[in-house]
Amino acid sequence: RDIISSLSDLKREGITVNKFAQLVRSLGQDFEAEKDSLGKTAFAEKEKLVSKNVDLLAIYKKYQAELIRLGRFDYEDMINWVVEAFESDPEFLLAYQEKFQYFLVDEYQDTNSAQNRLIFALASFWGEKANIFVVGDTDQSIYRFQGANLENTHQFENKFPSAVKITLDQNYRSTPVILSSAAPLIAGSPLNHNVVHEPKPVKVAKFNSSVFEDEFLARSIKDKIKIGISPSDIAVIVKENKDLDHLVNLMKQKGIPYRLEGGTNILTTPLINQFLKILHVVTSLHGSIDDLDLFIVLNYPYINFDSLALLKLSRTAHVNKQPLVDVLQDTEIFNLFVSWGQSASSLTLSESFQKIFQESGLMDYILKLPQPITELNRFSTLFEDVKNQLATNPSLDLFGYVKNLDLMEQHGVKMPESTLVSDKEAVTLTTAHKAKGREWLIVYVYRFADTHWGNKTIRQMIKLPTGIISSDLSKEDKNADERRLFYVALTRAKQEVYLSGATTYSHSTRMIFPAMFLSDLPKEHLKEIKTEKYEKNAPQILADLLTPAAPTVHDGEEEYLKEIVANFKLSPTALNTYLQCHYKFKLDNLYRIPRVKAPAMCFGTAVHVALENLHRKLAKTGKLETKKEFISDFEAALKREVLSESELKDRLVHGQKTLSAYYDHYRNEFKPPLFTEKNFGYTNPILLDDIPLSGKSDRVDLINKKNKAVRFIDYKTGAPKTRGV
Repeated sequence: RDIISSLSDLKREGITVNKFAQLVRSLGQDFEAEKDSLGKTAFAEKEKLVSKNVDLLAIYKKYQAELIRLGRFDYEDMINWVVEAFESDPEFLLAYQEKFQYFLVDEYQDTNSAQNRLIFALASFWGEKANIFVVGDTDQSIYRFQGANLENTHQFENKFPSAVKITLDQNYRSTPVILSSAAPLIAGSPLNHNVVHEPKPVKVAKFNSSVFEDEFLARSIKDKIKIGISPSDIAVIVKENKDLDHLVNLMKQKGIPYRLEGGTNILTTPLINQFLKILHVVTSLHGSIDDLDLFIVLNYPYINFDSLALLKLSRTAHVNKQPLVDVLQDTEIFNLFVSWGQSASSLTLSESFQKIFQESGLMDYILKLPQPITELNRFSTLFEDVKNQLATNPSLDLFGYVKNLDLMEQHGVKMPESTLVSDKEAVTLTTAHKAKGREWLIVYVYRFADTHWGNKTIRQMIKLPTGIISSDLSKEDKNADERRLFYVALTRAKQEVYLSGATTYSHSTRMIFPAMFLSDLPKEHLKEIKTEKYEKNAPQILADLLTPAAPTVHDGEEEYLKEIVANFKLSPTALNTYLQCHYKFKLDNLYRIPRVKAPAMCFGTAVHVALENLHRKLAKTGKLETKKEFISDFEAALKREVLSESELKDRLVHGQKTLSAYYDHYRNEFKPPLFTEKNFGYTNPILLDDIPLSGKSDRVDLINKKNKAVRFIDYKTGAPKTRGV
């Protein structure tokens, strides 16, 4: 991620591979010239700087070469190629200068260096007399992380010294209190207000726990809606996208209508995730299918498959050592899934999408939700992606689309939710970046805490040579970007602003109210809210929060579970599963839902087989088998597992290397075991109080015959989980 970010910075600043090579060479020469005069710490830092940039140059060269080989370009190239063409081919530039003679640039403060070079190149024919009009506000420059460069404004003034400057000093949104509160953040004078709203102080709410902050937020919003304020006149502004996920759950829990903005990744939202799992199951029916995925999908409420019947079928599959898919062959819902897979080869991708969305019952389920518009908007976003992919590849079918989704997940590609335009009145939940250009009567700035809004530690893993980033950020306060961002959030309000925060947040020990910017606001415009009533009502608030949802037990399931538990014996593995997740324990150890083994488990099984064979032969013959025989047993066992060709190849190489080293290390320590694969607790009961215990030891070694001491050994191929290991 740091490498990609650094390459993006280079491209945004118009630094080509050759230009970067020159900068790195100069950096190295400077280091060689001054290294003898540097102190130990300075020497190490400069040496590290040179080394990392040399490595980055090598990656940059290979990255560009690979793009050329594939005939592709990245996002930054779209502008850089045009700029380079303009700067290297005067005739090409003249053709476009003749075509475009008037230039209007909006949000000029958010342009990067490459974009600025493009503008200057197009306007260069006319020099200082170019017909160019730019609109920008340096106080609202909040996209430095995307390459926005404040230096562009200064370059514009130098390039066009006779340009007419029009200062917009009239504000038609906020009250004078809000404008006067915001002005110190940018070290400027308040704008002139032109509003009729009654001025209200900026309200500050401090809580001892984020739980009370949430309760305050929900109750305050509800109170305002009760007195007639439209929910659409209210916004909650957050610093980061992850704050929105928490707010969505809060709004749902409290029954507050909300409208979400901020680029939420729809692929991680519950119903979209469920729909995609259905698509995965449908496209997997012709091959290997994970029975757990099938079990989960059939339990979705809109599928309408009898839950108890499914549990009994799953148990039957386990008893008969069958995959779940085999015992479902004659069910109506399974045949529906099969029909979706069969029709996918003859229908277009968009037709398959609509067919499954409707026939699964998911669409009707969504329409019956309290706020269906939010979920429908997410599916609309997904369907737009379907249409976009079809436009690129008209022959794409459902199977190909699912593969594309897998690739997106593998590479961390997100699918941001489209902005929802709705007539329904709802509270807006948004990030400060997304809020730019918007306005609301009342604004809540949420989690207004230090290290969250300002004072955030930024780890720069790869520091580029001096001079690449045009603006001299070293002269600017390190919190300048964050301060401007808070200025934007504050000035979204027409009449009223709330700043809320807590002194403790469970997910962060460093976040603490207030944020550093509170001290910038004039004290005469602040009003502290009394929060004691929320703290006093803590028992009820916490009780509501901590009351778990009633466990889902279907009709007849309790009696069926009692039959299973009557003869159930608890193994260490089952106990660990229960402690980790009760529901997983029910599925894996009581109902024993069949599932395809993960590659790591297949590998572990093969290693167990090889070790078991080695020790069985040693116990039987007294002779240690050769390393070749040992590894051959592993290879044969692994090939019996269900693995893709690439997984099999990778696991074989890993196993051959690991087991070879294991054999060499313990060659002289191998001794005949007392038992291998020893079961216990099945014929002779072993009880812990009244709980029967059972299990299997991979190997039992005799330590001391006189004292009857033995060592139980359990093979593990994964990471150790014992405390202290």
